[in-house]
Amino acid sequence: MNKKKIGLITAAVLAALLLLMVILPIVFKGNIVTKVKQMANESLLAKLDFQAVDISLFRSFPQLDIRLNDLTISGINEFEGKTLLSVATLSTSVSLSSLWKSDGITVSEIIFKNPQVNFLVNPTGKANWDIVKPSATGSSKEGKSPMKVALSKIQLLNTALSYQDDQSKMIARFKEGNFDLSGFLQGSDSKLNFAGKADSISFEYGGKKLVSGMKVSGEGALQANFDQMNFRFLDNKFKINQLPVELQGTFVMGDKADQYDLTFKSDGASLDELISFLPPGQQQKLKTYEKGGTLSFSGAVKGTYSDQTFPALQADLKLVNGRLKYPSKPDEINKIGIEATLSKPQGPMDSLKIAIHKMEATIAGHPVIADLSVTSPVSNPFLAGDVVGEIDFSTLKQTIPLDSMEISGMARANIHFSGPYSAIDKGEYDKFQTKGDISLLDFAYRSPIFPDRLGIQSAGFTFNSKEVTISSMKGKLGQSDFTVDGSFANYWAYILKNGTVQGNIKVKSNQLDVTQLMNGGTQTADTIHSDPYVIPDRIDLTVQADVDKMLYSRMEIRNTTGKLVIKDQKLNLDQLSMNLLKGRMVISGVYAAKENNPADFNFKMDIKDFDLPTAYQSVGLVRHLLPIAGNSKGTFLSGLTLSGTLGKGYAPNFAALNGGGQISLKGIELVGTNMFTEIGKYFRKDLFTNVKVNDFVSNLTITNGAVSISPFTTKIANQEVTISGSQSLALDLNYQLNFKVNKSDLSSDVTGLIGFVPGTENIEKYPIKINVVGNLKKPDIKVDLSEAKDLVAKEFSKKAKSTLQDAAKKFGLEGLFK
Repeated sequence: MNKKKIGLITAAVLAALLLLMVILPIVFKGNIVTKVKQMANESLLAKLDFQAVDISLFRSFPQLDIRLNDLTISGINEFEGKTLLSVATLSTSVSLSSLWKSDGITVSEIIFKNPQVNFLVNPTGKANWDIVKPSATGSSKEGKSPMKVALSKIQLLNTALSYQDDQSKMIARFKEGNFDLSGFLQGSDSKLNFAGKADSISFEYGGKKLVSGMKVSGEGALQANFDQMNFRFLDNKFKINQLPVELQGTFVMGDKADQYDLTFKSDGASLDELISFLPPGQQQKLKTYEKGGTLSFSGAVKGTYSDQTFPALQADLKLVNGRLKYPSKPDEINKIGIEATLSKPQGPMDSLKIAIHKMEATIAGHPVIADLSVTSPVSNPFLAGDVVGEIDFSTLKQTIPLDSMEISGMARANIHFSGPYSAIDKGEYDKFQTKGDISLLDFAYRSPIFPDRLGIQSAGFTFNSKEVTISSMKGKLGQSDFTVDGSFANYWAYILKNGTVQGNIKVKSNQLDVTQLMNGGTQTADTIHSDPYVIPDRIDLTVQADVDKMLYSRMEIRNTTGKLVIKDQKLNLDQLSMNLLKGRMVISGVYAAKENNPADFNFKMDIKDFDLPTAYQSVGLVRHLLPIAGNSKGTFLSGLTLSGTLGKGYAPNFAALNGGGQISLKGIELVGTNMFTEIGKYFRKDLFTNVKVNDFVSNLTITNGAVSISPFTTKIANQEVTISGSQSLALDLNYQLNFKVNKSDLSSDVTGLIGFVPGTENIEKYPIKINVVGNLKKPDIKVDLSEAKDLVAKEFSKKAKSTLQDAAKKFGLEGLFK
């Protein structure tokens, strides 16, 4: 055979092979899909489905590469609609020859991309993963296995798993799991090597979160007897967060119960590994510290796990001679020690006991010691603990970096508590024993975001089962001083179960600078520029206030007394009385402010003798309601109800301002007002230069910032006038002033317009209507003399008739006018 024929034969064989590799996946695609779904239907009590199949001989020749997209296994019957498994892509390599064999398919590689596994146990104890039909569960002695698995690789990429047991109230979850497995699976002689990690592990039991945000990684081997479901861990090493743990032992899976005999330990660990269990932010803060100490951790799980019982559990943790030292600081936190145990006999999880026998540290020479124990954690946790120690804040800067924060003073604590959690839940605080005290002495604090110095000369907090009593807290905050006495009840519910703390306190102050407080302690502020304060939730607090002098924006307020109630994220003012603007005000109502909601208010104000020009200069609301008060003298009284919303700097949103009431002005004198300057053109010279207004009372209504004034009568520049009208939000005017003007006070131009005819000598006052329109800054004055002219005509008619009657009488013609 010559070389040319050999080349042609070789080319033909390669072409045939290539053609087969293209044709075979097409020819057998339907067979494979049918066989996979047929096996699932025969073996599973569940629904298996996938959206697309991709089959190729090129990717893994001589094996057949099969890819299933959007694979799901979902439940039936009581788990109808519940997904057990979903996989974005499942890739597997299958022996091509096994497709024709009756004993099943041989698989050597499986890759899962984005699998999500959802294990469920319903309240009756039924598990959603118990989906293998009884005929498919027999041992290898009863028939041939439908699947032979010689694994070179199993990969699970970006895995999420959840386990929810509604019967035992247990929930476990993790995400971002990546696992590599290899080995050989064949009945009684199987071995599986594994390596992988999972992030964000959480665990809840009895409705209480016990683990959150944990990370686990590990590698090792598992010896398995799948006929007897017996498994042994071999050379398994894990990291829980950064804590290394070795795991050894066996577990056996049974039909009704599982058997465990496992031990775990961690030797030679340090404080670094323990710190890895803190939240990431706290870990980052401690990253630059020098650390020391020896950590040991060991335990065992032994016994039976079933629906009715849990295996015995024992775990011990001990940290000795721990230390933390910041590189640039002379002092350190040392003598850090922890002794903790976790134990449970065979039986219910409620028999678990958690005990931190000792947790201690010495901070710059001052010791702090605490202990805590928890028993019967599921049915009714019984808590017991002590905290004893002192901190000298003045020496903290020698131990930890405080940046630009300044802190000093001494704090001492001695607290003991013990009792069942149900006592807190039911408010039976006499059954939850608490006693002790915390004291502060010469405490001071300042920081860039809190520039005003907070100083507490002394403060005592006494704890009992029912309440915390505050006694003689004396301090200063910037230019403000305060004394606080009172008590807080329900504090355990507030701390442990999102309850509402209830308080009743008295606050006294010689001077309270509200502007600085609202601006976060800005010392030079004379106006408020912050957003409205959000009322904290879970607080029911009554404050009896007594403030001698209060500074608010540009106002000085004296003798403030009254009651404030904080509840349901609302501030209720109850007859809060104060002297301001050279007068006095009593205010009641509600201020409400929640996160991401506008701050709104509804106040009733009883105002007496406010100085009008002072109020105009100090209060934006007065400038809006009484714009003519800018150039004025006098006082006003009012009974107003106002509601609306507040914006930055606590300024009212005038477009949403509503309310009304009665307003009374006394001793008013207007100087240089544009509106009255224009009106004055129709009166004798200088009559409206300094305008005096007689005292009056009027009713007003405010609707979306627009003001309407009901008719009232007064005297302006000694001229009787009835006033009514309105002004818009933009201060566009529409007022009617109906004057009765002294004849001698009219301008010559107006007198000329009215005219001088016989009979006008009998008129003492002319009715003149003045309409004020336009804007306050540039008012448009329109004069209506029609009534005055009608009056002149009427008087002329009377005068003319009288003159004719006199002439007729003179000539004996009286009968003409009868």
